[in-house]
Amino acid sequence: RQTATAFDRFVDRAEVPDRNLIICPPDHQLAEGPEACFTRDVAEDVRTMRGLPGVAAAATFGFHQALVDTGRDGAGEQPAGLGVSTVGAGAATPTYAGDPIVLDGRVPAADELMVTDAAARSLGLAVGDRVRLRGVPLGTGSPPGTATSTVVGVVRTPAELLPVTFESAGGPAFHARAGWVAAHGAAIPG
Repeated sequence: RQTATAFDRFVDRAEVPDRNLIICPPDHQLAEGPEACFTRDVAEDVRTMRGLPGVAAAATFGFHQALVDTGRDGAGEQPAGLGVSTVGAGAATPTYAGDPIVLDGRVPAADELMVTDAAARSLGLAVGDRVRLRGVPLGTGSPPGTATSTVVGVVRTPAELLPVTFESAGGPAFHARAGWVAAHGAAIPG
C-alpha cells in the first residue's frame, strides 16, 4: 500500500537536509551550557562549511521563542510552540526540515510567516491573518519585544508527521526566512 511508504516519499520530496550542525568551541563541555555554541562567528562557520567537499548548501537556522496573539476575541496570548523556526540566506529549502508541502498560500518572502497545519488548526489561523508575536525572555538580557507578521502559507513538514499532537510536541508553529530575522530578530531573539 502507498500509505506504508508515505513518510519516506515525503522526506525524499522535501529534500530534508542530511545534517543539521551546531558548532561549539573546541574543548567545550556540555555541562557548561549551550551559550558558547551560539556566540561563534556564524558567518565564518557557514563559509567554511560551504567550502567542504560534497556540501551542496549551508545556511544558518534558528528558533525564536514566542507567544502568539491571534487577535481573536477571548483568545489572548497562546504558546506558539517553540516559536518561529528560521533559515538564513543561502538555505536550499525554506524550512530547517526541508521543502514543505504548501496546503494553502505560498512560501514566505520578506518578513512573512508560514504556519504549520497543526498550529493553524490549534490557533485558528489562516492565510492572510496578521499575528502578533511576543518574545519569551531568555536569560538576563533586556526584555524581548513584539513583531507583527502576515501568515502567507499553511504548510506541512516531515516533522509534523510524528504521531503526537501540536500541543504536546510544542512546535515550531511558524517558519520564516532570513528577511523575517532581519526585520524582527532583535525583538524576538533566537
